[in-house]
Amino acid sequence: MDNEIYIVAGEKSGDKLGADLMFNLKLLNNNIVFRGVGGPLMQAEGLVSIFPMEELSLMGIFEILPKLFRLFNLRDTLVKNIISSEAKCLITIDSPEFCFSVSKKVKKYTPDLKIIHYVAPSLWAWRSNRGYKIAKFVDHILALFPFEPKIMQEFGISCDFVGHPISSIITYDKNKLSIIRERLNIGKNELLLVLLPGSRVSEIKRLLPIFLKSLE
Repeated sequence: MDNEIYIVAGEKSGDKLGADLMFNLKLLNNNIVFRGVGGPLMQAEGLVSIFPMEELSLMGIFEILPKLFRLFNLRDTLVKNIISSEAKCLITIDSPEFCFSVSKKVKKYTPDLKIIHYVAPSLWAWRSNRGYKIAKFVDHILALFPFEPKIMQEFGISCDFVGHPISSIITYDKNKLSIIRERLNIGKNELLLVLLPGSRVSEIKRLLPIFLKSLE
């Protein structure tokens, strides 16, 4: 199908990024058909999800190990679906361990399919040698931070900076910030500090107490 795009997200933050991306792609072409894996936000934008995204929303070895074989089965099911489709491209969102595993297999069997990854892997922070491996199966990366394209390009990966979704709240929706300040009784000139402990329940339970202790 000429207007079919496969898109895969593995957690809530990816679901939000994916939904925004789908919305904007439909502004360019309202005939796009989206298939893949995503949550309620992406499904509301028209995604046909082949299995629930929640099955991928795992973090840490103790969550992953008991479901490892199930994850392998889901990955292989997804790969088969993508290979048998007539998608124009595959877009994977964050969740690099799962998404890169899918992309690597898909590229092996359909080398001409363009693969785009949304959210650059943190090569600037750790395991930078991954960059050369990623370049073999990812054609393009959409980065959240302005310094990332240069780093990705050093590994031979095409990359564009598209901005972080948090910035749209601060830059473009000042009314929303005013409502938040009013609701929390915060003066308009008072400095705001935003805590971002994560999007997964396990992440928040583990990190939020540390964040709060640091604030104290």
